[in-house]
Amino acid sequence: MARSLEDIVGKISREPVLPGTPPSKADQVRYVSFVPPAKPAVVFDEVVWKVEPLIVKSGGVSLDNWILTTPDGTPFYALEYHDDVRGWQLQIERGAQECGVLSAKIEGEWFVVSDGRSYLLSECIAEYVPDLSKS
Repeated sequence: MARSLEDIVGKISREPVLPGTPPSKADQVRYVSFVPPAKPAVVFDEVVWKVEPLIVKSGGVSLDNWILTTPDGTPFYALEYHDDVRGWQLQIERGAQECGVLSAKIEGEWFVVSDGRSYLLSECIAEYVPDLSKS
């Protein structure tokens, strides 16, 4: 008799997970602020490719479908990257700085912003947005 994957490995969550909250993935995620009506997809391209020559040597980066808004109302979108993790961190952080926007990361239960502010994640609003190009 055939067994389902859930029978073998246990319950599989279908709920989206806020990028950077699994501790093993926190170093592979950065958040970047944007000012509506600017679209995250446009700001993503500006920030990621702003610094030349590129710092990053390998891997890739993608826009994730989350917007995290701080208690003061600043929205951030999530970026996930792989391979040259330190290179991507620097590429995104410096690109954000040169574009005049903020970068942030999740450290445990804290959302830490590049300008020195920190917020408990529980104080922020996290919204899953299936298609950020329309947001």
